[in-house]
Amino acid sequence: MTFFEDVPFDDTDFAALQWLGARGLNVGYRAEKETPLTQRGGAERLGRILRYHGRVWRPPALADPDAPLAAADLHAWLGRRIGIDSTGALRVGEFARIVYRHLTGT
Repeated sequence: MTFFEDVPFDDTDFAALQWLGARGLNVGYRAEKETPLTQRGGAERLGRILRYHGRVWRPPALADPDAPLAAADLHAWLGRRIGIDSTGALRVGEFARIVYRHLTGT
């Protein structure tokens, strides 16, 4: 598992952040789960995580890499809906929940 100094054990996103942290979610010891993601940041994180799982993933061409990453974008990248909706830019914690559920089937 990964040690994130800014995620307490009782945090609702603890399992997702820990599990994905060991797979390249973030660099360093801070999850920064409330940080909004850009499309570029989300694509980089997802690429690292999927490479860990031996999956080849080529991110789509991003018209504006600095635009906020929306839940709809991430769901489209993963190829299915996971049942988490969000308005506006996804934050790291929301991103972690969606990808975690996709990869673990939970």
